[in-house]
Amino acid sequence: MNGNGFDKRINQSQTDIRKMLAEWRSNNYQEVELPLSKRVLQVRDIGVIDLAIDGKIPNTMMDLVQQLSENKITETQLMKEHGTEFGNLLNMVFLCAVVFPPVAEEPDDDHISPKDFVYGDKMALFNWVNREANIVRPFRQANGKSAEPAPGGKELREETQ
Repeated sequence: MNGNGFDKRINQSQTDIRKMLAEWRSNNYQEVELPLSKRVLQVRDIGVIDLAIDGKIPNTMMDLVQQLSENKITETQLMKEHGTEFGNLLNMVFLCAVVFPPVAEEPDDDHISPKDFVYGDKMALFNWVNREANIVRPFRQANGKSAEPAPGGKELREETQ
């Protein structure tokens, strides 16, 4: 067998794999229109939990994200008490989620930056990324109180007797 023909097949196979991967990845992107600037970004379909697992969000901030998701703290309280940390979190979510246009921490000729966007747009992107928690929020709040574990064993029997 000719080595040249084999090399061509290998190169073609690698090209095909790259095309398939690019197509597969593109299916994981969505367009999000930011409410204030009306700019459309192509974003990776990720969640805040994914970012935490990847080590992009410090554990200390995850408590705040959870409190915000469960309405235990308002956005105003969060900004007042943890403004800088939450601003850094919004920027990190922006950097991790946005695929196009290309993003970097500092804007340059080839990249946009979270600094190019106002707080309201970054918060909208954060809410989009955190939509999994927002979806279950109405369920958690349906009866106005948090769900307590069911009583077990002796406590249950005493109440029913």
